[in-house]
Amino acid sequence: DVVEGVRGARAVVEAEALGVVETATVAAVIRAADAGLKGAQVRLLELRLADDLGGKGYLLFGGDVTDVEAAVEIGAAAVGDVRGTHARVIAQLHGEIAAELAVDGRFAPRVRS
Repeated sequence: DVVEGVRGARAVVEAEALGVVETATVAAVIRAADAGLKGAQVRLLELRLADDLGGKGYLLFGGDVTDVEAAVEIGAAAVGDVRGTHARVIAQLHGEIAAELAVDGRFAPRVRS
């Protein structure tokens, strides 16, 4: 899944929970994605690498709440206590947010209009 994510593949958001890990570097977010996927039963929904992010990266995990919580914790721990690393879990993903993420992770232009 990580290799496909690096290539730009995105998965449809059909999950109870959404996990987000943001890092200060591309290498760190790849490390977080790999660790989270190996440590929990989640799907990698999106992996954004530096594209218009000032060198930062973020990932989205989807799955059951407990699995997403575990993946986010494992992924963030793999990066370590590095400045610029943020991790959050949205336990019950609202349908409208899931629909926006399914269209494109870059939804700011759609929200502004």
